[in-house]
Amino acid sequence: MRVSSIRWGIIWIGIGLFFLAINLELLDTLVFPRLFSLWPILLIAIGVELIFRRTRLYFLAFLSPLLIAGAFIFAAYAQGDWGWNADEFWRRWVWQAEGKKTNEVEIPSDSTVSMLELDLRCGPSEMALRPTSDCLFKANTEYYRRSPWVEHTKTGDIAKIEYVNRERTRLAIFGFNVAASRNEIYIADYLPIKASVTALEEESNLDFSRLLLTALDLDIRSDRTKIIIGDKTDSVSIVISGKTDKLDLSLPSNYGLIIRGDSTMLERLLVGSGLITGADGFQSSNHDQNPKNINLQLDADIGSISFDSISSSHAEQ
Repeated sequence: MRVSSIRWGIIWIGIGLFFLAINLELLDTLVFPRLFSLWPILLIAIGVELIFRRTRLYFLAFLSPLLIAGAFIFAAYAQGDWGWNADEFWRRWVWQAEGKKTNEVEIPSDSTVSMLELDLRCGPSEMALRPTSDCLFKANTEYYRRSPWVEHTKTGDIAKIEYVNRERTRLAIFGFNVAASRNEIYIADYLPIKASVTALEEESNLDFSRLLLTALDLDIRSDRTKIIIGDKTDSVSIVISGKTDKLDLSLPSNYGLIIRGDSTMLERLLVGSGLITGADGFQSSNHDQNPKNINLQLDADIGSISFDSISSSHAEQ
């Protein structure tokens, strides 16, 4: 039996089963945008068949219909925000510079919440962090193609908010285009915060100086990254991964500092910084005696690093 016959048979059977499942209310019509989004699988499947069908490894050509079947199964069972709007499949491939849109999401304050955990994935877009006492979280997003996705959950007295900017840099069918967007994010300034941030902008500027930040997990892919930390909490734990050519850190002048990471990289980066070698990393002279400290773990590929001290008055502005 020809592999191509099996492949096309699976395609028609799969489409028929989808329509049947929709009629029986087992699936919704968004299954088709999810399936169409997987169209590269069809090209890969045909390529696998063409490579192996006339070789001694002919049996590998049967991977082609298996890939197609896998795509149908994935589309049927997949969950997530990528299948929310049926028209996004079409808009994704057409540049609509004239159609800039705005999206605003606000999560009101909750007196039963004592801690806020944030997961901010902003992609290749501008991001500005603002403090607020009016709500738990608010995001104003300007975008061209794909609206952001926000999820709010609560476990005990801990509120968890996930914000995903789904705008991407993409090659459109009708030319090379960059889907730029801007995120203005307001975060409660009256709650302790644990934040996980993914920033892919060429120049990322993250100002946490007026927030009660206790922990930061930062994944960066940028030419220059600036991080400002305030003195609103007794200690801050920071983990930085990814890659940046230049890392600028603005830290409270009255805090101790310890930096951990690859010793070879740290020796190169911290030459002339005034930090001393301790038992557990490079640290400031006042680290051991200071009740307020910043613990910094550098797991990123960093070209250079600079430090700037800020006073408490800066954080209160």
